[in-house]
Amino acid sequence: MNPLPPDFDLAPLAGQELGQVCLDQYQIQLHFDSSHIQGSGKVSLELDGTTTELFHGTWRTSLGLDQLVGTKVVSWSRRSAHIFSLHFDSGAALVFESEVGPYEDFTVSIGNGAFWIL
Repeated sequence: MNPLPPDFDLAPLAGQELGQVCLDQYQIQLHFDSSHIQGSGKVSLELDGTTTELFHGTWRTSLGLDQLVGTKVVSWSRRSAHIFSLHFDSGAALVFESEVGPYEDFTVSIGNGAFWIL
Protein backbone atom coordinates (compact mmCIF):
# COMPACT_ATOMS: atom_id res chain seq x y z
CA MET A 1 0.00 0.00 0.00
CA ASN A 2 1.91 3.05 1.24
CA PRO A 3 5.49 3.36 2.44
CA LEU A 4 6.18 3.02 6.15
CA PRO A 5 5.14 6.28 7.80
CA PRO A 6 7.76 8.43 9.56
CA ASP A 7 6.24 7.65 12.98
CA PHE A 8 6.36 3.86 12.40
CA ASP A 9 8.08 2.55 15.53
CA LEU A 10 8.06 -1.05 16.70
CA ALA A 11 10.39 -0.44 19.66
CA PRO A 12 7.56 -1.29 22.13
CA LEU A 13 7.61 -4.85 20.72
CA ALA A 14 11.07 -5.41 22.24
CA GLY A 15 10.73 -7.92 25.05
CA GLN A 16 7.33 -9.17 23.89
CA GLU A 17 6.99 -12.90 23.31
CA LEU A 18 5.49 -14.34 20.14
CA GLY A 19 2.73 -16.40 21.67
CA GLN A 20 0.66 -17.45 18.68
CA VAL A 21 0.91 -17.73 14.92
CA CYS A 22 -2.36 -18.11 13.02
CA LEU A 23 -2.27 -19.44 9.48
CA ASP A 24 -5.02 -18.74 7.00
CA GLN A 25 -4.86 -19.54 3.32
CA TYR A 26 -4.53 -15.84 2.46
CA GLN A 27 -3.32 -14.25 5.71
CA ILE A 28 -0.82 -14.48 8.54
CA GLN A 29 -1.48 -13.35 12.11
CA LEU A 30 1.24 -12.98 14.72
CA HIS A 31 0.11 -12.41 18.30
CA PHE A 32 2.55 -11.06 20.87
CA ASP A 33 2.01 -10.27 24.57
CA SER A 34 0.03 -7.08 23.88
CA SER A 35 0.47 -6.49 20.15
CA HIS A 36 -0.29 -8.14 16.82
CA ILE A 37 0.63 -8.03 13.16
CA GLN A 38 -1.65 -9.44 10.50
CA GLY A 39 -1.89 -9.27 6.77
CA SER A 40 -1.28 -10.74 3.38
CA GLY A 41 1.97 -9.08 2.30
CA LYS A 42 5.28 -10.84 1.78
CA VAL A 43 6.83 -12.45 4.89
CA SER A 44 10.24 -14.11 4.92
CA LEU A 45 12.18 -15.89 7.65
CA GLU A 46 15.92 -15.31 8.01
CA LEU A 47 17.55 -18.08 10.01
CA ASP A 48 21.10 -19.44 10.05
CA GLY A 49 22.12 -17.41 6.98
CA THR A 50 19.19 -18.62 4.89
CA THR A 51 16.14 -16.63 3.78
CA THR A 52 12.90 -18.52 3.24
CA GLU A 53 9.79 -16.89 1.78
CA LEU A 54 6.93 -18.02 4.01
CA PHE A 55 4.02 -16.09 2.62
CA HIS A 56 3.28 -13.91 -0.38
CA GLY A 57 -0.45 -13.66 -1.02
CA THR A 58 -0.73 -17.32 -0.12
CA TRP A 59 1.35 -19.74 1.94
CA ARG A 60 4.62 -20.99 0.47
CA THR A 61 5.80 -22.85 3.61
CA SER A 62 5.63 -22.58 7.38
CA LEU A 63 8.97 -24.36 7.84
CA GLY A 64 10.92 -22.70 10.67
CA LEU A 65 8.05 -20.51 11.82
CA ASP A 66 7.27 -22.92 14.67
CA GLN A 67 10.72 -22.20 16.12
CA LEU A 68 9.74 -18.57 16.76
CA VAL A 69 6.73 -19.31 18.99
CA GLY A 70 7.81 -18.66 22.57
CA THR A 71 10.77 -16.47 21.61
CA LYS A 72 11.01 -12.74 22.31
CA VAL A 73 11.52 -9.78 20.03
CA VAL A 74 14.85 -8.12 20.76
CA SER A 75 14.76 -5.39 18.12
CA TRP A 76 13.29 -4.24 14.84
CA SER A 77 14.63 -2.42 11.80
CA ARG A 78 13.37 -0.38 8.88
CA ARG A 79 15.11 -1.81 5.84
CA SER A 80 13.54 0.38 3.20
CA ALA A 81 10.41 2.45 2.57
CA HIS A 82 8.34 -0.76 2.32
CA ILE A 83 10.30 -3.33 4.35
CA PHE A 84 10.67 -3.84 8.10
CA SER A 85 11.96 -6.73 10.17
CA LEU A 86 11.61 -8.15 13.65
CA HIS A 87 14.63 -9.77 15.28
CA PHE A 88 14.15 -12.51 17.87
CA ASP A 89 16.28 -13.76 20.74
CA SER A 90 16.64 -17.06 18.87
CA GLY A 91 18.74 -15.27 16.23
CA ALA A 92 15.99 -15.45 13.62
CA ALA A 93 14.34 -12.49 11.89
CA LEU A 94 10.96 -12.09 10.22
CA VAL A 95 10.98 -9.70 7.28
CA PHE A 96 7.75 -8.00 6.20
CA GLU A 97 7.39 -6.35 2.80
CA SER A 98 4.42 -4.26 1.72
CA GLU A 99 3.86 -3.55 -1.94
CA VAL A 100 2.54 -0.46 -3.66
CA GLY A 101 -1.08 -1.07 -4.54
CA PRO A 102 -4.67 -0.22 -3.71
CA TYR A 103 -4.99 -2.66 -0.78
CA GLU A 104 -3.31 -2.88 2.61
CA ASP A 105 -0.70 -5.57 3.15
CA PHE A 106 -0.42 -5.46 6.95
CA THR A 107 -2.05 -3.98 9.99
CA VAL A 108 0.15 -3.49 13.03
CA SER A 109 -1.32 -2.87 16.48
CA ILE A 110 1.01 -2.14 19.39
CA GLY A 111 -0.06 -2.39 23.01
CA ASN A 112 0.63 1.31 23.64
CA GLY A 113 -2.23 2.25 21.29
CA ALA A 114 -0.19 2.73 18.11
CA PHE A 115 -1.88 1.36 14.99
CA TRP A 116 -0.69 1.37 11.39
CA ILE A 117 -2.15 0.17 8.11
CA LEU A 118 0.56 -0.59 5.59
